[in-house]
Amino acid sequence: MTENRLPRLCLVHALGADPDMWAPMRACLDYRGDILAPAQYGIGGVPRHPAPPTLGDHVDLLMTQIGAEGPVVLAGCAVGSLIAAEAAARLGPRALGLVMANPMLQVDAAASAALTGRAERALEGGIAAIEDEVISRGFAGLDLPEAVASFRDGLHAMGADVYADLAHGICGADVTGAIRALKCPLLLAPGGQDAVLPDWHLSKLRAMSRDARVEVIEPGGHFMPQQAPEAFAAALVPFLRQVAARR
Repeated sequence: MTENRLPRLCLVHALGADPDMWAPMRACLDYRGDILAPAQYGIGGVPRHPAPPTLGDHVDLLMTQIGAEGPVVLAGCAVGSLIAAEAAARLGPRALGLVMANPMLQVDAAASAALTGRAERALEGGIAAIEDEVISRGFAGLDLPEAVASFRDGLHAMGADVYADLAHGICGADVTGAIRALKCPLLLAPGGQDAVLPDWHLSKLRAMSRDARVEVIEPGGHFMPQQAPEAFAAALVPFLRQVAARR
């Protein structure tokens, strides 16, 4: 894509991941605008938050990372899609588009209980106590040894304390209000092999959005942009063209 004055593309990583999860997709993405892939609290040199960071805390941080001027397209994966959605609503007309990969509407009671349990096990036994569970769920049915190794390395670099902070803080997050307030187009891109997220996330998001389209990325699991980078990039480029043309 070679259009002038392209909006900045901001990529928000998933819980348990780091900005490197976007590297395979960025390598095959035909986009010449500025791309920002910021780290969340406790990752990549960003200090930990004084308390487990809530959805609002994540958005506050992301706003400082994005900056105060210029149009933005936000893309987030899984829990990162919650942060991206809330940020898009807060940015108002500056947000030209929102991409929710492995889209989530909320961290409901069941998901919160599961996250809390994993966080406590990590605090008791270190990342080694949860890494196989996290990876087996996120990469279920996929034969991607290099991606698994990269994700595992990221978990260990993060450490148990940071993982627990992020897991505890996001419990109860809900972007219903943000989705209803969106003024920009929305691309919902679930992974066809995602064994983690129930279908109701996608159906509810689609029903409540004013301007949404769905592109199922069949080869991808729960961390779809890392697992099916070429297919995701191919779906993302037309959306980026669409929103850039609206300026």
